[in-house]
Amino acid sequence: MNIDQYSPQSGRFLKEDGTYVNIADALGGTETGQMADIEKYTPRTGRFIKEDGTVINIAENIGGGGSGSSDDSAPPIVETYNGQTIQCSMSADRPLKGLNLYATCKQQTYSGKNLFNKDTIEDGTLNDAGQIVPNEAVKTSDFIKVKPSTQYKSSFNSAQIKFYTAEKEPVQTESIDVATSTNNFTTGESTEYIRYSFNSQSQTPETLIIVEGTNKLTPYEPYVGGIPSPNGDYPQEIQTISDFTVEVKNSMGEVAAPQTLNVAIPEQGFYGIPVSADGNYTDAEGQQWICDEIDFKRGKYVQRVRKVILDGSKSERWQRYRDLPENNYITVFRKFEGTKISQKTSICNMFINKRDPVWDTGGFWVYADHSTLSNKYFNIPKTTMITLEEWETWLSTHPLEVLYSLATPVEYDLTDEQIEQFKKLKSYYGTTYIDNSAVPACNMTAEIIADTKLYIDSKFATLAGQILEVGA
Repeated sequence: MNIDQYSPQSGRFLKEDGTYVNIADALGGTETGQMADIEKYTPRTGRFIKEDGTVINIAENIGGGGSGSSDDSAPPIVETYNGQTIQCSMSADRPLKGLNLYATCKQQTYSGKNLFNKDTIEDGTLNDAGQIVPNEAVKTSDFIKVKPSTQYKSSFNSAQIKFYTAEKEPVQTESIDVATSTNNFTTGESTEYIRYSFNSQSQTPETLIIVEGTNKLTPYEPYVGGIPSPNGDYPQEIQTISDFTVEVKNSMGEVAAPQTLNVAIPEQGFYGIPVSADGNYTDAEGQQWICDEIDFKRGKYVQRVRKVILDGSKSERWQRYRDLPENNYITVFRKFEGTKISQKTSICNMFINKRDPVWDTGGFWVYADHSTLSNKYFNIPKTTMITLEEWETWLSTHPLEVLYSLATPVEYDLTDEQIEQFKKLKSYYGTTYIDNSAVPACNMTAEIIADTKLYIDSKFATLAGQILEVGA
């Protein structure tokens, strides 16, 4: 492209107050030997449209040039970054302006689609009478509850299945060969159970999955009772953040010598709950969180989530809600002090939050947050317990863990030592990385002072195409 085809353009950009700044003076460059009367050229607007549609005025941030550090004679340019790992490519050698840490949590959940329990298999195969007989190469499942006249499929292409009645008597003498039906099989009208035999020398039980109907064989799921998990028999740990370290460095390589900030979790905990709306933080994947926060700029720890562990003590004041004869579950409830109302913002290690207005019309090992009260209601299968006393006794050996959001956040002061640690953190000239060792990963927001020249170079390079288009 021949630059002589283009006429020089005015370097003046209008600020919001009507004054202007000359970007050519700020950036500098190669003199061409040409001269022009700038007063004959109309200044340009400093307003530009960002990718999200918002409008900014770049002229407000254009000052004198710098080379290696920000110009202290002008207000600093402060950029805000978010993420579990932060990278700033135009930072100045200056102290961090702000750092906020946001808690997360992690909990594994399962659909319950896999009906095969690898922990109850037996060595041997099945004879015509449906009994186990020795066979070193074959392993056989326990009785698997199924539905009559229903299609199932398995992930193994070499196996045999025998059908059983509700009394666990074999329906037929022969076994069904799965390989002849492309991994699919359909139960008979009187089938209530099956047993599944396979060659364990060529197929490992750790990869076997048996599902009903059109459920997908992949991804693999372990057996969790044939119902969604967490549940009372197959609870799922809520993994939360313990003490960790924040590192500020100029390289992500192992040779980097980072600045460190040690983060000790307060006694109130450091918890986050994933929500669909009304969160105080949104991560890079678009997931919203109601979460605790450590704000070093303000010197505050903000608690938004509380954790309780319930063991059936009388002080917990559990109550029976109702017991309808047609239901296969009972419902118990209790009040959760300080809980946020009608947000359905809690998670539990043994129950799934139904998050549905018709939660109490069926199902067990589910619970719900009341829409107007600070109560939570838990559905327990009648096969596990019937009375409130049995529930309280059961909790004594199966503690119930619940994370729930507070109606009003509570703020606590950080220690002088924590604040002083933060004040020592500085960004590097050029590129600065910030990450943390939290497990699960902690979300962060950092305010970093940009080097004036690097900032202008970056913004001007991004907007160069738009500027040429405006002047065309």
